[in-house]
Amino acid sequence: MSSSAELLKAATKGDARTVKRLLQAGALPNAKGAHGNTALHLAAAGGHTTCVKALLDSKATVDVHAADGCTPLHRAAANGHGEACAALLAGGASPDAVTPKRVTPLLMACEAGHASAVAALMAGGASADTKNPAGATPAQLAISGGHAAAVAALVGGGLDPDSRLPDSGLSLLEAAAHHGRGEVIAALIRGGADVDATNAKGENALHKLVQSWKDSKMLPNGKMDGNTERYSAAAQALLDGGADPWSLNHAGKSAITLAADRGNTRLQQLFVKAVPCPRAADKFRSPSTSPPAAKPAAAAAPAAAVATAAAVAKPQAGEEAGQPKAKAGCACTIM
Repeated sequence: MSSSAELLKAATKGDARTVKRLLQAGALPNAKGAHGNTALHLAAAGGHTTCVKALLDSKATVDVHAADGCTPLHRAAANGHGEACAALLAGGASPDAVTPKRVTPLLMACEAGHASAVAALMAGGASADTKNPAGATPAQLAISGGHAAAVAALVGGGLDPDSRLPDSGLSLLEAAAHHGRGEVIAALIRGGADVDATNAKGENALHKLVQSWKDSKMLPNGKMDGNTERYSAAAQALLDGGADPWSLNHAGKSAITLAADRGNTRLQQLFVKAVPCPRAADKFRSPSTSPPAAKPAAAAAPAAAVATAAAVAKPQAGEEAGQPKAKAGCACTIM
C-alpha cells in the first residue's frame, strides 16, 4: 500500500499517530482517493480534529474540492462536527465556500440540525443570508425541520430573532408557527424575539398559527393526531411566551375569532384558558350580581361566538374564584 493510500486510510479511522508518522515520512497531504476526497476531507467528515490539525500543519490545502464540489468544511458541517469546523476555520477555511449547487456549509448544518456545527460556523463568520437552490436560507431550513438547537445557535451567533425570511416575508416566529414548531418558538423567544410583532396585516404569530393549522382531527381512541399535537404545542409555546390571543389584526379579527371561524374548538379552548377575557364572557351572560354558573343561551349569538363564549364563561370546578384578570385594554370583540 502506498503512503498516500495509508494516509487516507488513517485519516478515515482518525488514527492521529499514523497520520503524523506518514506526514513526517513525506506522505503527500493533498493526495486524493475515491470521489476526489483528500485526507483532510476524510478526517473532517469523521470529526477527527487531531488529524485535521496535523494535516493543516503539514500544509494540506484547506479549501480543496472533492468531486462533488465539497470542501473539508462542508464535510465537517454536514456531519455535525463543531470542533472540526472550528479547526478548519482557524486554519483559513472559507466559511461560505459553495458547491456547484451553491450550497454552503451553514446551509448543510442547518438542514441537518447540527447545532454545534452551526455555532462554530457562525463564530467563524459564516453568512446567514445565503440561499440554497430552492431559495431557502439557513434559518428557514432549521425552522422547517424543527431544529430548535440549530435555530438557537443561529441567534446566538448574531442572527436577529425578529428578522424576516426573504422569500415569504414571514418573521422567524411566524415561520415557526406556520410549521407548528413549538420548540423552535420557545428558542426564538428565549433569544429575544418579539412575540407581539405584527406583519403588514396586523397579524401576529398566533394569527399565522391558526391560519396554518389544517387537517387536524381527534382519533377514535380520543388521542390527538400528530398534526394536532404539534400545533397545540406550538400554540402553547407562544402563549407561554406572552402572546395575546385577543389581539386584533387590521380586519378586526383576533386569533380566537379566526379559530372560531375555522371551527377549531381545541384552539379556542386553549387560548381562552390561557388568557381569559371576562368582558367577552360577560357579553353572553344573563344579568346577575354574582358570576353565573349557567351556560349562555345559544340563540343569543352566532354559533362560532357561542363556542368561544362558552369556553370562557364556563369555568372548571374550583376555578371561578381564582380566574386570572384580563389584560388591561384587551381587545374583547368577538366577531
